[in-house]
Amino acid sequence: MRRLFWNATERRPRTFWRLTGQLLILVATLMLLDELTAPLATAFPGHGAALAETIVGVLAFVLSVGLAGRWLDQRPLADFGLHVLARPWWRQLVTGLCVGPLLMSGIFLFEYLLGYVEIVEVGYVIEPGVPLAASILIPIGLYLSIAVSEEVLFRGYYLRNLAEGMAGKLSLPARAVVAALISSALFGLTHAGNPAATWISTVYLCLFGLMFALGYLLTGQLALPIGLHWSWNLFQGNVFGFPVSGKAVDGGGILRITQTGPDWLTGGSFGPEAGAAGLGALAAGCLMIVLYCRQTQGRLQLQGISYGCARPEPLSGQAPERGPADS
Repeated sequence: MRRLFWNATERRPRTFWRLTGQLLILVATLMLLDELTAPLATAFPGHGAALAETIVGVLAFVLSVGLAGRWLDQRPLADFGLHVLARPWWRQLVTGLCVGPLLMSGIFLFEYLLGYVEIVEVGYVIEPGVPLAASILIPIGLYLSIAVSEEVLFRGYYLRNLAEGMAGKLSLPARAVVAALISSALFGLTHAGNPAATWISTVYLCLFGLMFALGYLLTGQLALPIGLHWSWNLFQGNVFGFPVSGKAVDGGGILRITQTGPDWLTGGSFGPEAGAAGLGALAAGCLMIVLYCRQTQGRLQLQGISYGCARPEPLSGQAPERGPADS
């Protein structure tokens, strides 16, 4: 009976119980932090509520992964792709921050040249009297919270644990593919309840999850996917005025637009992530990630999915070790 719950070789719970345990810790952490930040949302409605949501989100997700890592995975938080003290980590973050705006600029230019985008206003705020710079600060923090939270959970924790759970059953590339598919499917499904969401938008977001997974698997770190995820959302909404996964722009932005054109191409009211233009940007993003990793590492290799307690993941030029089977 003990074998159903415990991996004697790795001296930790099996994959299913690690994932279940992390989910329970996440729910408990969200409830606790929500209670602690409730006075902030009450005292400062509007921006205060948004700030409270941002704080609760990023702290709960990161803290739950950190606690699950310590209690269940037997590894530190840094081993989930967060070796932030290493200089290459920050170079990868900057790379992601550059790729996102490039991709979104391509989408905007493409639709603008086709006549599907009309610029209505340059520099606007939702709440009158609030400076433009100040109105963008909340969305910047919100999108950073979303990027960190989702990447730490889906790529850092889920993808890695799923891949480790198949060690000894599948080859390293097969484990990477299957784990990326499952974690990306979960990523897409969590957005299925967003405004204007359809089955098409959900499938497309699963594909975007694969792009973020590619950035993690080829670097072993979350810096590149966090930077790409963060800048993609920020430029999509508060710079170019598109809906962000079905949600309207919050705070203020650079361009206010009206959008026409077929939904299959533009994504309609859900945003570019649900359209063919977004898929084109997705393909370009994957190519950029591959070229960047090839240029900086010399060769492409899978990283960040092998088991090793408290050992730093290689940032470049070092092949990862394969761990024992989770069986």
